[in-house]
Amino acid sequence: MRDQPRITATKMAEYMDASFARKRAILQEQKYPQAFNLARWGQAERPIAKFIGESQTDLSTIDQEISKLISIQLDTDFKAQNRDLCVEALKSFKLLSNQLSFPNIDKILGPLGTKMTIIINGVEISVLPQIILSGKTTKGTKVVGGIKFRFPKSFPLNEKSAGYLASLVHWHCEYHLQHLGKPEVRICYAVDIPKSTIFDPPESYKRRRQQLQEACHEITQRWPNIPPPPNYQEP
Repeated sequence: MRDQPRITATKMAEYMDASFARKRAILQEQKYPQAFNLARWGQAERPIAKFIGESQTDLSTIDQEISKLISIQLDTDFKAQNRDLCVEALKSFKLLSNQLSFPNIDKILGPLGTKMTIIINGVEISVLPQIILSGKTTKGTKVVGGIKFRFPKSFPLNEKSAGYLASLVHWHCEYHLQHLGKPEVRICYAVDIPKSTIFDPPESYKRRRQQLQEACHEITQRWPNIPPPPNYQEP
């Protein structure tokens, strides 16, 4: 159980466009995380991030990752299900990969698995874009942004939630990446892997940022009274 309000960026973006019942479920998931959800997508996330970060173009490397996963002998249904989900994610990425080349922009791997959060009205939000983007404007100003992937098939990103997710990537850049350049929302992207969709960056972020602040205030107020889900077991 997490005593203090904490939520991932993808769940925060979903929260901003969710029904009241779904919001309650999201907060339950975040306050009482299950171990199997914490490590669900690593076998897909790392190869995809590496492919983009290294500016690869040969999709045979993704095929090799798929073949490697399929060949693994697994001893539990959960591990097999997790493997199958990662295989599906890698296959979906192949349909999307040519939209993520970003010429004239440098790409590096983001700090996967580290603790680099932002704090909004008492809520700790983990953003961790998988790819950091950096470049220069026509006037020579260094700018920085990033790409954040969403992997689950349920509750996919839409234009509204993707706008919030990209805005959180921009906010992350303000917190942690200003040494690389000026945070630029126009190179902050949200990507839905199962839908093979990259969303256009928002043109502005100030209104979304205000709405995120209001939502985080709401989360802070609700957090102490969120009950555990049925049959919850501490990881």
